[in-house]
Amino acid sequence: MSTSKIPITSRKPGAFWAAVFLTTGLISHAHASTVFTYQGQLSDSGGAVTNTCDMTFDLYDAANNGNIVGTQDAKKGVSVINGLFTVQLDFGSSAFDGNDRWLEIAVKCGFDATFTTLGRQPINPTPYASFANSVPWSGIKNAPTFVTDTHDHDVRYYLKSEIDTKLGQKADTDHKHTDYPSQSEIDAQLTTQLATKADTNHAHTEYADASHIHNGSDTVGNLSLSGGSIDNSVIGATTPAAGTFTNLTVNDATPLVLEGATADDHET
Repeated sequence: MSTSKIPITSRKPGAFWAAVFLTTGLISHAHASTVFTYQGQLSDSGGAVTNTCDMTFDLYDAANNGNIVGTQDAKKGVSVINGLFTVQLDFGSSAFDGNDRWLEIAVKCGFDATFTTLGRQPINPTPYASFANSVPWSGIKNAPTFVTDTHDHDVRYYLKSEIDTKLGQKADTDHKHTDYPSQSEIDAQLTTQLATKADTNHAHTEYADASHIHNGSDTVGNLSLSGGSIDNSVIGATTPAAGTFTNLTVNDATPLVLEGATADDHET
C-alpha cells in the first residue's frame, strides 16, 4: 500500500502537543471504503508520550466554530509508544464531499481526569486525490456513455408525454387524422344516409310500403301481366289517368280492374 504523509501539528501549552500524520492509500480498487488510516505523534512537556490513551476525533467544516461533519469517532485504549500511534477513522460516506474539512482531537492518557482538546488541523488531499479532482473523462473507467465527451448533450430529446401531445394534434382517440372522418363517424353517416332511402321494414318508401304493394291498390296474389303494353296510365294514383293497353293477359284468380283506361284485346 502506497502512503502519503502530510504533517498536521498541534500544541497546547502545559499539556500535550502532537505532530500528526495522516496516512492514506488505496487498499483495493474492488473494496472501496470510507475508513482511512491516521498516524500521529503525541508529546507533552516531558517529551514523547508512552502510555495508553483514550482519544476522540471530530470532523468540522470550519477552522473555528462551524458544524460537526459526520459522527464522532472515539477510540479507547490507544497504544502510544515513543509518541507514535495509529488509528483507523471513519466519519461516514458523506463526510468528504469536496469541501474543506478540519480535524479536532481530544486526548486523555493514564490517570488524567479530563480530555485535553488539541487545535483543529486542516485535512489536505493526497497527490492522487488532487489528481482525481480534475481527471479527464477519458481516464475514468466504466463511465456511462451519457457523461463522455462524445455524447451530444445539445440534441433535443422528447419525453413520452411530449410525443403524446404532438401526436394528439394529428390524430384523435379513434386513431384517425383530424382532417378525415373516423370509422365511427363514417358508420354514423352511412346509417343516416341509408335511413333516408329505406324504412325499418327494408321497403323503398318511394315505391312500395311495408306489405310490398303498390300504394292505393288492393293486395293481389300471384299476378302476372304478359303479352301486351300499357300506355299513358297511372296505377296507384289518386285520380287514374286515361290510358290504353293492347294484347294484355292477366293471370290471376281475381279479375284486374284498371280505372280510367280503355282496353283493347285483353283477356283474363
